[in-house]
Amino acid sequence: DADDLDAFATRIEGQFKSHEEIKTLNEARLKAKLLELDREEVDARKKRLVELEGLAKTIEEYKYNDIASVHSRISSIHNKWETLARLAGEKWEHIQSALRVEQDKENLRIEFADHARTYRIFIRGAIEELGDRYFGSTIEDVQKYESDLSASDTKFREKADEHKANLDSIYAKLQAAGVKDNRHTTTTIEDIVKLRDQLNEAITKRQQAYKEEVTRSSHNEDKRKEWAKQAADFVSFINGLKSKLESVEGTPDERIDIINKMYQGGSEIEAKIKDLDTLAHEMENLGIFSNRHSNLTLNSIKAHQKQFDSSVKNYIVALQEEKAMNERAAGQRAELEKRQKIEALSIQYSQTQQELGVWLENAGDVLTDAINVSSLDEVHKLQADYDRLTAEIPEQTKLYQNLEHLASQLKNAGRDSPFAEVTERWNSTLQGLEERKHKLVEAAEIQSHNESLCKEFASKAKDFNHFIDEQAKSAANASGDDEAQLKHISAVVATLEGARNELNKIAELSNKMDAAYITTNRYADLNLKTLTNKYETLISTTQDREQQLQKDIISRKGSKVSADQLAEFKEMFQFFDKNRNNSLGKLEFKGALQSLGEDPTDDEMEKLMQQLDKDKDGFITFEEFTEFMIQRTADTDSAEQILQSFKEIANDKDFITEEDLRRVMVAPKVEYLVANMPPYSCLLYTSPSPRDRQKSRM
Repeated sequence: DADDLDAFATRIEGQFKSHEEIKTLNEARLKAKLLELDREEVDARKKRLVELEGLAKTIEEYKYNDIASVHSRISSIHNKWETLARLAGEKWEHIQSALRVEQDKENLRIEFADHARTYRIFIRGAIEELGDRYFGSTIEDVQKYESDLSASDTKFREKADEHKANLDSIYAKLQAAGVKDNRHTTTTIEDIVKLRDQLNEAITKRQQAYKEEVTRSSHNEDKRKEWAKQAADFVSFINGLKSKLESVEGTPDERIDIINKMYQGGSEIEAKIKDLDTLAHEMENLGIFSNRHSNLTLNSIKAHQKQFDSSVKNYIVALQEEKAMNERAAGQRAELEKRQKIEALSIQYSQTQQELGVWLENAGDVLTDAINVSSLDEVHKLQADYDRLTAEIPEQTKLYQNLEHLASQLKNAGRDSPFAEVTERWNSTLQGLEERKHKLVEAAEIQSHNESLCKEFASKAKDFNHFIDEQAKSAANASGDDEAQLKHISAVVATLEGARNELNKIAELSNKMDAAYITTNRYADLNLKTLTNKYETLISTTQDREQQLQKDIISRKGSKVSADQLAEFKEMFQFFDKNRNNSLGKLEFKGALQSLGEDPTDDEMEKLMQQLDKDKDGFITFEEFTEFMIQRTADTDSAEQILQSFKEIANDKDFITEEDLRRVMVAPKVEYLVANMPPYSCLLYTSPSPRDRQKSRM
């Protein structure tokens, strides 16, 4: 015993004197735990030293002639134990000092990771807000926006500088502490600088976009004013010609000649219409569909042209008819005057009908234009045409009532008119306006809903794609020993599994878009199939890596567990890991034990959790579960082991006596066996048969 204690003290003394360099927090924790175990073993063996002192006293009572050497040996061992206590204390202080240093480094890493994550979120949100390019609907609104733009830029820059200053300060502390790695984040100080550069770039782009919008709005405003002037000049020109035509005097031939010279076949009017048409198409190409400076449109101007051309031609026809009537015999003057009156009414009716007909035809074109739209902008364009028509209703109603009065006068004079047809077209147009109104509202609601679906899908798809990329980067950056990598990869697998509900939400949005017959999405470059393939591929590859790491760890520890056994362990672990966090809580672990035929009490479960839960986080990892299953399998005795134990207890007899059992077992177990096992030839127990040996296997 003295030699054994002496040898143990010599070996442990060497370990306690060794002060290895500690480089990581886990290494410091491990060495602290190992030192605690060594100190516990030293304390345990100290009891044997006490027993050895008692033996020395016994030897001294027997008058051993060399008792001095015995006491000297005991004293030497005592001195070594005191040295061990002192060395253990010194090594404990060395380890605790290193542990505090490494913990401070770890705290700095976590602080840097948290601030980097906050900074990245801020930059991403700021860039998204800076991506808004809406500065106002009028040139005045756009110009007023400049002060808001400057204040917004200043706010983003100041906030970004504040975040970056915090990160720079933490990074300086990390550098001072000699920390060059950070498992809590992949973001580097260079990434922080790049993020700041990205914000500056976004601010610059928005400023450039604002300048371009000011230029574009100014140019469009000039075009609107140009249109308003040309349109007003055209109307003034037409009205001027009308006034001149109305003031022409003389005989019918003289008036016809003057009118033809003034009218010139409508060539001057046509040239002005052509200029307006060119300007209208130019404005349409610029995206200008409204004009606060003028209520006149190209269609209304062309309607003015048609109305004027028709009135000139009708006037010439009337003059020609007037000339013919003047050439008739004086005896027919009374009849002629009557006919003139009727013809004048007819001409006025015809002119009024043509003017109204032009408007009805234009309205019919607008109302029969199919509402085949794919965006709100297209709906708004159709709505603008509809609003123009409704604004013209009061004026056209007066025209219709005037035509009705003329039709009544013609009927009283004995002349029929196609007023019934006009009435039918008028009523049909009014009904069409009401129907068009409801259809446009319905189209706007549909397009607004579709727009919302597209934006929501684009946003969720973008976020989910970014999430997949981040998890892929996280998995790719797993480092350290196999255990550290396994913990990291398992966390990634759990995170990916937890995100499946988000993918289901994106699928629901995609189904809604399909149901709404949405075939394109200008807000998104991603689709459901691409996201699903990318997500499932990442889960598959990450799980494969997780399984390989588990196999490598088990193999390295020298376990003889087969690949099939490991797969069974993994299947059982995943079945009871209900929340997919890659660990088993106490209740989940108890469920696994019950499936194996065991039903431990709460106290037994608590002891088992304390034994297996190495990191004391209250959960059993797959590695810890695997070690438990391997140990459980290894604890099962084979039939040959049972037979050998029987022979040793029975001293090679074919049976065991109660005396044999009491030599190797405590009394309660012997009494249980005597009460429950059958006797053999008046003796107590027999050697177990092969069938009994098979039943005894666990």
